[in-house]
Amino acid sequence: MVEKAEGANEDRGDLWEEVALKVEDKIEREIEKRLGRKAHYVAAISIRRSSDGVDLGIDLQIISSSGSREKLLEIVDEVIDAGFREAERYIEKGWRRDRRSLEGEESGDSLSSLS
Repeated sequence: MVEKAEGANEDRGDLWEEVALKVEDKIEREIEKRLGRKAHYVAAISIRRSSDGVDLGIDLQIISSSGSREKLLEIVDEVIDAGFREAERYIEKGWRRDRRSLEGEESGDSLSSLS
């Protein structure tokens, strides 16, 4: 489930939705890797604007799987951590892309003004 950021402007709302989808995909891959394709789970991902920036929440419940409770809790923690790392990676990649784009525009403006 993907819940859109509250109070986000349209540009950032799209970014946060993309981040949530990337996290959702990562969770699916990690669950399949650890528990197989037949594992049933529910993942809820929320992104909300806060006074400090943006809060990312990931709730994960494994519904059916064989294995001890301790092992399942360990898997849940590892999968959630992988989801957070995926969000960080995607956001950093976007920032680098935006920075390069801005630097390209600035250098392009300088060249055209010299012509």
